[in-house]
Amino acid sequence: MPSMRLLAVSLSALAVLAGCSSEDAGSEAESSSPSATSPSAPPGKPVATALGFGPVLVGMTLTEATAALAETQYEQTHADPYPCTVLSGPTAGTVYVADQSGRVIGIETPAGTLTDRGIGDGSTPDQLRAEYEGDHAIAAGPFDGFIVQPIGTSNPLEFLSFAVDDGRLGPPYVGRNYWDDDCP
Repeated sequence: MPSMRLLAVSLSALAVLAGCSSEDAGSEAESSSPSATSPSAPPGKPVATALGFGPVLVGMTLTEATAALAETQYEQTHADPYPCTVLSGPTAGTVYVADQSGRVIGIETPAGTLTDRGIGDGSTPDQLRAEYEGDHAIAAGPFDGFIVQPIGTSNPLEFLSFAVDDGRLGPPYVGRNYWDDDCP
């Protein structure tokens, strides 16, 4: 009989632990957007969203952006005559910080980058449409590219843009048009 009681206590403890971890996972999923929990997001690599890339978000101050990149190799430059500071590195991409506001105004992600929905470098326009139609506005940009913006956003920097080459998307740009080659 003691072994049956031990078994019952053990099973009860496992049920409680499983319930706790399910609740924790549920609250974690609820706190993030549906796209952030997409199974198509590549594990272990920084991903782009309409608001940022890895730890850097559009709207951050220069101080916040440099702190967010503390674990990443990057260099800081100021490309005269353009009115911005540029943080760039092999895994950081290129982060543009406007001199006037002191805030991140766009991010050019490095080659190979995908979004939290698994779309980006190497994807097709049809894959982009399949993942973003419905909750994002998709507009054609110059040179056959795309602009993707969440429906209902009032943040002018909350968007992704993609250049297209030979029918394939390039890496995403965050809060920045893929055709810009300097600071706005």
